[in-house]
Amino acid sequence: MSFWTKLKWSAALYCSPRGIGWNYQVKGVPAYEAPRTKANFLLNQATWLAVIWLAIDALQVYHVEVFYGGQPDIMTMPFIGTGGQHLGQRALNGVTTTLTAVYLPVQNAYTVIAMFSVLLGGSAPKDWPPIYGSNLMEMTTLRKFWNTFWHQVIRKTFLDWSHHFCNMLGIKRGTWLSTYFLLYFAFFMTAVGHGLGTYVIPHGPNATFDDRFYAWVRFFMRHAVAIHFEDFVIWCYKQVAYPGATTSNGEGQPDNRDTVSKRWHRVVGRVWVAGWWLYAMDWAMQAVLHTGVLADSPLPFSVWGPLLRAFGVV
Repeated sequence: MSFWTKLKWSAALYCSPRGIGWNYQVKGVPAYEAPRTKANFLLNQATWLAVIWLAIDALQVYHVEVFYGGQPDIMTMPFIGTGGQHLGQRALNGVTTTLTAVYLPVQNAYTVIAMFSVLLGGSAPKDWPPIYGSNLMEMTTLRKFWNTFWHQVIRKTFLDWSHHFCNMLGIKRGTWLSTYFLLYFAFFMTAVGHGLGTYVIPHGPNATFDDRFYAWVRFFMRHAVAIHFEDFVIWCYKQVAYPGATTSNGEGQPDNRDTVSKRWHRVVGRVWVAGWWLYAMDWAMQAVLHTGVLADSPLPFSVWGPLLRAFGVV
């Protein structure tokens, strides 16, 4: 094996946190039929990139008008806030804020990296399945949502760190204690990472320490508590519905992987996950809006802004 081949192989291994095509591939990677040619892959990615840019542009214009009174200057902008909005409007704004601040930018970065990697011969189209995990309709528990959808890229890293600290503390793997140490420690690392990320960026005069850092600690740690509660409810249900049944690890701790896959289970799970997120997104939305993250477009130019201004819409 030549030096170049070894270097390419090592780089591919290092740059694949999900282990796509490797023996440590994380669970939840969606089925993906890659285009047969490089040209088709690049065309598909370029089309998807255009859709992402148009969506980010439209949502950014919307947020500036709705929350900042049309004033995008981060140091002088007013903040209108969401206090007077009804529940449906707050839920809608939570969705649009999440799309603009996290989901679409991650999709944008992933798509650009995939295009350049394939174009330069560093990887093949099959190495680039969708960045997020399985179909959202299959997310019937919060644990499954975080494990196989949202945290798919960083899950292995967080688990490795969590297992390392478990070993340092002498916590035996496979026990109830290790299960929930991993849960809370992973969300704590996520909280600190997000908090530091927003703390160091430029911010407007309305942003407090709570907005810039501590809001993320509350947001993510509440998710850990919600998953703990979810596990407990599932465990209680199985004790009543399936008395005498044991969990997959034989320890008796709640484990949502043992839930019998019945249709009404999935319906209840989807309602729970959707309801929790519509309720919880408002916590993060307030922090994102107060820091002014959405006041400035990440794109080099706007398509929708000039058009909407020309027609007097904004």
